[in-house]
Amino acid sequence: MRLSDEEIDKRVLDAPSLCPFCRSENVETAGTDGSDREVWLTVTCGDCDEEWVELYKLVGATNTSLGRRHD
Repeated sequence: MRLSDEEIDKRVLDAPSLCPFCRSENVETAGTDGSDREVWLTVTCGDCDEEWVELYKLVGATNTSLGRRHD
């Protein structure tokens, strides 16, 4: 199935756990690349064999130490 980049964006953002092409849940990551604040994740579908790249950007961080002291 041929989709525009805009349609792939919309489908991935609407349902990130589904293949944007065939809507299957049978997706897995095939590799990553990135920079200081961005990660590109290659994803493939085990049902329709399509492949796409998802972009993740660092938008913040939180302290998860839950009260542990850092002396």
